[in-house]
Amino acid sequence: MRRGKVYPAAQARSLLNPLRRLVQSPRRTVVAMALSPGAKVLELGCGPGCFSPFIAQAVPRGIVVLADVQFDMIILARERLSAGSNAPYLQ
Repeated sequence: MRRGKVYPAAQARSLLNPLRRLVQSPRRTVVAMALSPGAKVLELGCGPGCFSPFIAQAVPRGIVVLADVQFDMIILARERLSAGSNAPYLQ
């Protein structure tokens, strides 16, 4: 993939490979953000939602807004969130 290109949504599930967590743990990354339970979070470039469920768990009384240039990525991220989640979405 060349610089400046978006990752193909058709291959986005490869971004959720468990081995990726060895390099960058979504849970540890979100914990390091020290979000307050009522925070409002805008996740820009959410991709297939690698971090989204952890962010939503960190702000149970808050709100998480997912945004990505590819609507298919937002759909994948929403699938990873539980029903009734506090994460609406944008495109």
